[in-house]
Amino acid sequence: GLGRGLPDPLRLLEEKSQRLDDRVERLHNAVRRTLADRARQVADLGARLVHPRRQLALARARFDDVDERFAAALARPLALRQAAQALAALGRILETVSYQATLKRGFAVVRGPRGVITTAAAVTTGLPLDIEFADGHAAAVGAPRAGSGSDPGGGGRGPHKTGRTSKGGNDTGGAQGSLL
Repeated sequence: GLGRGLPDPLRLLEEKSQRLDDRVERLHNAVRRTLADRARQVADLGARLVHPRRQLALARARFDDVDERFAAALARPLALRQAAQALAALGRILETVSYQATLKRGFAVVRGPRGVITTAAAVTTGLPLDIEFADGHAAAVGAPRAGSGSDPGGGGRGPHKTGRTSKGGNDTGGAQGSLL
């Protein structure tokens, strides 16, 4: 009689075994879900990562940009120096070929009311003249050309410039002497 009040051990074992199987299956499902969630998180984080080759390419592009700007910044002062030297050289050439340099060598610029006078024939008696020398200006008036007598028609020529002597001391007789 005592065994009647006790439950059947096989049935108890089956119930406990069933509960254990149920819990094992739940645990497997929970582990699978957790692993799937973690795998999704890793995939999301991995998608945000930049591949090292891509990182290197971006870094190289930034470096090349900085390198180009640095080279351009270094070239600017050099270009400015070269431009300044070229400008100075052009200034020296301009000074050499300017008419003021010619004035310093003993020549003069003669101007009348209509501008620069380049021939003696253009000078008439009484014509007001401005003669520019290296150190300033002088006023003059046209006079009859030497050796022509008086100029009744007013078309006479001004003073005639005699020829210079060359370094050898030869008189050219009124013609321009040799420069060499």
